[in-house]
Amino acid sequence: MSQPDGTQAGDGIEDDRLRLIIPLARDGETAALAPVLAGGRVAALLLPPGADPAPARRLGQAHGVAVFARDDLQQARALDGLLLTEPERTAEMRAALPPDKVLGVLCSLDRHEAMEVGEAGADWLLFGRADREPERAIELAAWWTELFVLPCGVTGLIEPSHMATLVSAKIAFALPGPSCWQSADPIRLLSDLDQAVAAADPDAVL
Repeated sequence: MSQPDGTQAGDGIEDDRLRLIIPLARDGETAALAPVLAGGRVAALLLPPGADPAPARRLGQAHGVAVFARDDLQQARALDGLLLTEPERTAEMRAALPPDKVLGVLCSLDRHEAMEVGEAGADWLLFGRADREPERAIELAAWWTELFVLPCGVTGLIEPSHMATLVSAKIAFALPGPSCWQSADPIRLLSDLDQAVAAADPDAVL
């Protein structure tokens, strides 16, 4: 991913196409996700704190998908990177992570905070709240992509209908909130999100 100076972090998942980041369920179930990952439009799996990383690692390796820990430095060292939800700790976590590990940071809905996070060494950042509608996050992410090279994404109650807007704004990532696992058919919802990316951008394949 691009650094603030425009150089690349070498993770191989940035090419100006929208990708999904899938939050894993706390029960560790991963096998049902294989058909979603097969489409090539998923950049990463997000492991909840305390979950067993082994099934996610196996699934990610089988499909060429990164696996990130959330707020767990020890797990992140054994995976592909970390998603940090405490932006004030960005510099600390950047120093603690091995240089080959990717650091993403959740900036909520704060422009100034996002700029500070980029300067502190984040490889990518995320706007939004996992339990909120994503319209404001999409607005901020679109603003960011017009001004900065550092990739950004959005999180929240993301629906397939949001994907065309994300693609047109050149937003890099969409992370549905963990509440997606509380829907009537979580795998169908994630599959619908994946297909909506494909419909909005037919070239969005890793």
